[in-house]
Amino acid sequence: MLEPQAAYAIWAATYSPHAHNRLMEIEQQTVLSLLPAVSGLTALDAGCGSGRYLLALGSRGAKALGIDLSMPMLARARAAGSLIARADVCALPFHSMSIDVIVCGLVLGDIAHLE
Repeated sequence: MLEPQAAYAIWAATYSPHAHNRLMEIEQQTVLSLLPAVSGLTALDAGCGSGRYLLALGSRGAKALGIDLSMPMLARARAAGSLIARADVCALPFHSMSIDVIVCGLVLGDIAHLE
């Protein structure tokens, strides 16, 4: 089995920035339904991958920021036109209270030690 970094390096070139299967469609519909109004807020997509939630947050008027460990996936996320950086979701590089909303879609399965 590949480690997540190796798998995403291979997968990045073809990984869609849109929900591309039924599980992702249901997950995205649920997450977006739970979001508050984000217009004018700073919103972080923690584990942004190819930028799926960056696109959704930006289209809703948020200042969207994205972080991910995978450089190839971040290269895909740049197309979303948001601010992105390589960072670990387990060690967020932001000052306390500087982010209004955080989205973390389908990332927890890639974290080895969730506690």
